Order: sequence, then structure tokens, then C-alpha cells
Amino acid sequence: MITNAKKIFVLLIIILPVILFTSLPCKALNQVTHKAINKYIADKGSSLVAASLHEYLQQQLGMQKGLEEFVNNKMIFDWIGDGGEYEDSGGRSVNHFLDPVTNKGLLIGQSALVWATLPVGEQNLTPISSWNDVRAYYYKALTSINDSVREEYFALTFQGLGQVMHLVQDMSIPAHARNDMHPSAGIIGKGDPFEKWAEKHITNQTPFSTSYPAYNYLPHQAASFLIPQLFDTDQYNGNNPDITVSSGGIGLAEYTNANFLSADTVFKYYDYPSYKPAISVAENPQTIDGNVILYLKKIGEGQTMDFFARAGLFFNKLTADYKALALTVDDDLVHKNYAVLLLPRAIGYSAQVLNYFFRGALEISLPENEGAYALAKTDDGFDQIVLAVKNTSAAAEEMPDGEIYLIVKYKLALEDPFQNQPVPASENFFYKVVPEKNGIRSIPRTPVVLTFDLSAGKIPVWATDVYLQVVYKGRMGAETNAIAVGFKDISEPTPFDYINSPKTCCYGEWLVSGSPEAVAKADANGDGVADYDVYPHLFRNVYVKISSVTTPEEKIVASESNHTYKIDALPSGQYNRVYILGDEEFNTHLRLTWTPVDPRDTFPEFEDIMDEYFIQNTVTHQNVREPTQKCCELWGTPSCGTSYSDPNCCERLYENGCTVRYYPQLKKFMDVYRWAVIRSWMRVGYTNCTLDTYETPAP
Repeated sequence: MITNAKKIFVLLIIILPVILFTSLPCKALNQVTHKAINKYIADKGSSLVAASLHEYLQQQLGMQKGLEEFVNNKMIFDWIGDGGEYEDSGGRSVNHFLDPVTNKGLLIGQSALVWATLPVGEQNLTPISSWNDVRAYYYKALTSINDSVREEYFALTFQGLGQVMHLVQDMSIPAHARNDMHPSAGIIGKGDPFEKWAEKHITNQTPFSTSYPAYNYLPHQAASFLIPQLFDTDQYNGNNPDITVSSGGIGLAEYTNANFLSADTVFKYYDYPSYKPAISVAENPQTIDGNVILYLKKIGEGQTMDFFARAGLFFNKLTADYKALALTVDDDLVHKNYAVLLLPRAIGYSAQVLNYFFRGALEISLPENEGAYALAKTDDGFDQIVLAVKNTSAAAEEMPDGEIYLIVKYKLALEDPFQNQPVPASENFFYKVVPEKNGIRSIPRTPVVLTFDLSAGKIPVWATDVYLQVVYKGRMGAETNAIAVGFKDISEPTPFDYINSPKTCCYGEWLVSGSPEAVAKADANGDGVADYDVYPHLFRNVYVKISSVTTPEEKIVASESNHTYKIDALPSGQYNRVYILGDEEFNTHLRLTWTPVDPRDTFPEFEDIMDEYFIQNTVTHQNVREPTQKCCELWGTPSCGTSYSDPNCCERLYENGCTVRYYPQLKKFMDVYRWAVIRSWMRVGYTNCTLDTYETPAP
């Protein structure tokens, strides 16, 4: 008998660890529920995400379809939802617990707070997705020069955010905030009752906005890093439960730990919630299906609630000191009562993960009094971008010190783009990523001018679909490794020509400058001498000032000290071309010296100033996703308001916008297709000529 007993004892020692380690901790809200909550929060119509994540993706990242944009073959919206599911994969759930009193998780894992904020690469399970990992993914996505790599890291970013949201949501589960492992698998695992109830009653079909309206979260310390505060603010010390309902910025684990019971911590292991009749709990008999069932309601010391715990069969037989032993929280009415209080907080708190991650916003504009981001004087391309950027984030989110990068994104025309027809372009985008040239590391609330050197890899003049993005990585508010972005859809390279025409317009007719025909046409009295200047000239010291359309006129006058570029000399019959990258419109002014080159030219040399300020358009040569109204105007589909039942309704046909291909229309002049205003710069007295009547001289 003794021998057999020893054998049994040894057997138990061997088997017990297998039972413990093949039993996974409860997973709180099931994967479907986490996914559903994440999608509800990230929905483009949701008001939970400040400034609308959908609009942020469109405006700051240039993702035209917002949450419906596909990255790595899946919509962003779905990646965020899937992150809520993936966080429970691969044994990660051992790291989903946090006792806010001891600041510890389970003995076999990290606390949820530590797990959520581990340094880059230190999670020991894939997919690695701490807050810091996700920041690193985001930065790689923004600054990679390969489309497939960018898509991969954007997918990891949005999935990872969904995983961090999952961790926050788990803090709304009593078992997770009270370190109640309550195994969900293995021989002894039955799962947490609240999880089982949630799995049955909360699915992707649950009307969260009505059944569980989001809790209005307010941070405990606005000047501190937000993510840890969502879990635990260290305000609750285990003995002050009232602070969990008096403070709008209490950590979610603190609120849950102090006010709710889990299956294996019913009035034990923690001082609160406490069982003190007439102080913290009171009896609450209910008649259900003809049977009287005794519930407790929570009446003080923190959160009040009607159905807090249910009494067992022998509750009334026990003395006062032992009544707590006959109480349970494994009851549908209790679970529903808990969910009404906890699920809105799970939604409201985890929504802040997206709010906080995408709070950094920059605005890109032209530098003051300038009309171009870049200028190329040859066909070699653009070797520098100069732009202005300002911080447009919330007031507390200053950007005093960080790395600043420019990303130029473009496609490449496969044929000469400067012709009157659409030309094919490369399927994939090209990218240039360069740091700020002059060592500037802060972005203030007023525009700061930044310069980016592209001489090592110029932007080609055949670029199309050109976009600029500025990325700031560094301190922002209370976060040391934050990221802010700005995005701008700018013009394609726009050719701008100054022409010293070899012809003169004489009374509506183009004639070769200085030719007998031109002189005769200008000789009103027949003495063989032209009455006005119809001779060729040399243009010297041509100063051109390109400005924005909002620049005051007195600041855009071209001169030796105020010009965008200079042409030293431009002989008759030649032209000078530059390319600019700018906004949709720009303003120009020019000053030059007019020098006679024909001995018959007795007209004095003079300085000619263009006193008219020409507003001109830049070239659009790309696919543009236009809003509904613009599509209706383009295609002439009649508008019918919001009558979606009409199949011809614009709003129905184009409610998500439509893609339109634009290309420039150019004029042929001197055998070259040209864009923008063409001026011959010949003083002809009376002019009434058009480009359509201009004849190219024979070689």
C-alpha cells in the first residue's frame, strides 16, 4: 500500500505541470468581439477617432480611399479589425493581465502594460506589436522606397494598432485586471464565465453605439505619455475605490479591479470590492420565471450597480461572516450588468490608441512670397525642394526636436509627357527620401522653411503624379519617439518658356523681324525707315520672379535682388525653358534689358518691365480622385440630392468619388509644344496676332 501511494504521488507530480501549461489563460473578450470592437472604432463614420481617421489617412497620408485603401491586399479597416483577433494568437494571452495594485501580471508572462510598451523587438512572440514596434513599422512604411515594402509595413502598422487596442480592451475584463488566470483549455480549463457570456452575446453584429455607447475618456495627465495611462495611472492603491469613479482619467485596469469581481476572486484576494452589508452591498431579490433569486447590488465604495453578484442555494443558511462564500458572478444578469459598464470603457479607452497614434499633423505650403517648390533649369531634373511646414496638431503636441525627412513620390512618364494626349506612365511609384539639409529639428506653429537636397537623385522632368510628404520623428508633446506627417499633392513638372521670337507682329501679320516685309509694313510714310521697332534684339539680364497667387504685388516685382531665376542672355530666335514644381496656380513678373543688334535699329536700349502680373496654371498630368460633385460636373450626370433610390443619381454613382485622368493641353510655337503664356517681347505698336497664325520660319 505504501508503495502504491508513492507511485500515485509521483504520477501527480509528473502530470500536474502538463495540466497547468497546456491550459491557456482566459482570453477575455473573444477574438470575434475584439475584431468587432476595433472595426466599430475605426469605422470611417465613427465619431470616436478625433479628426476622423478616415480623413486623416486621406489628408495626411494621401491615401485617397482612407480606411478603404488596400495595403498588402487588404483594406486598412480590416487590418485594424484583424489586429484585435491576432493579439490572442501564439500564446500571447499570458501577457494580457495587469493587477494595478501590484503593477504585475501573471507569473508566466509580462503585465499587459509592460507588454504593450516594450522597446522595439523585445516581444518574444510574433507578430511583434508593442506600441514602439508599431511606431517603427509606421516609420519604415513612410520612408521606404519600395512599394511592396511600404505596403508590408503599413499592414503591420494597422494590424499592430489593432493588437494594442486589444490589450487596452482586456483591461475591461475583471479576470484580466485581477490576475485571475481561470484557464480556458486543458483538463481543468473551463474558461472565464464573463468571456463565455461575451462570446455568445457580443459579436460583429452587436449595435455598439446603442447597446454600449463609447465612454468619454479624459486623460489623467494631458502632459504625460498617454498609452500607460489607459492601463494604470497609479491613482488607485487598493484601498481608495471612490477615486476610480471620481476621476475621469483613471486607468481602465484600476476601474475594473476596484469595482468588479471575477469568477475566482469573489470577495477574496483583494480588499475591494468588499462585502460589507449596508455599506458596500445590499440584497436585491428578483422574481425571474416565478422563482425568487437573490442578487446583491453594489451601493457604495466605487461604482454602483444593481446586479453585482448572485447568491447561491445556501446563502441564507450561512452566518454573516461566511455569506460571501455562497456568492457567484456566473450569471447572465450579472454579466449583462457588468458589460453595460465595462464595454463602453473598452471602446472609449481603446479608441484613444488610434487617436494618439495619428495625432501628429503637419501642413505643407510654399515659402512666403515664393511660387515654386523646385526649379529645374535643364532637362536633368530637380535637385532641390524648398517648402514651408507648420505644426497643426493639438495645442499640447509641440515638436521641439526630431529628425525631419522629405519623401517625394512620383511615377515616370514612358513617353514625352508634354504633348496633347495622355501618355502611359510607370505602374509603380518611385520615391526619394532625403533629410532636411540645414539641420533644422523643430517644427513650430508658424511656417518654417525647410530645404531638401536631391542632387544625389534628382526628380526627373518626366515625372507625373508627384506628391510631397514631410515626416517628423522625435519628441511630440510627452512622447519621445512620435511621428507627425504632412502631405501635399503638387503639380507635375511644368515647362515655362521665355521666347525671343524671330518674328514681329505687324498689323495682325507675323513677319520676320528686320525683314524688308516687316520694315515696309512699319513704314507709314514710305521713306524706307520703320516708324517703330520691328528689328531683332538681344535680351540681357532677364530676371523672373515666380510667386504664389496670394503674394502682395509689391513683393513679387522681379529685380536683381528679388528673382526666382535669371537668364543672362537670350538672342533673337531662341528660347529659355525652366521647369517648376508648384501649386495649382502661380504668379509671374519679369524685368529685362532690351539691346539692339541690327544697325538699322535706332530705337534706344531700354528696360522692359512686365507690369501685368500673370496668374498661370501648372500642369496636371495624373490620375486624380475627384469628389462626387466634381464627377457629376465632369460627366454631366444629373444630381438628385440624396435620393439614392434613383440609379442615375450622382451621389449614388459617385458617392466615393471617381478617378479622372488629366493631361496638359499645349500650344505649338517655333516647332516646340509649349505651356503657359508665350510673349514674343517685340514692341510692334499695333498687335493683333495669335499663335494659331504664327508660321515657323524655314531653317
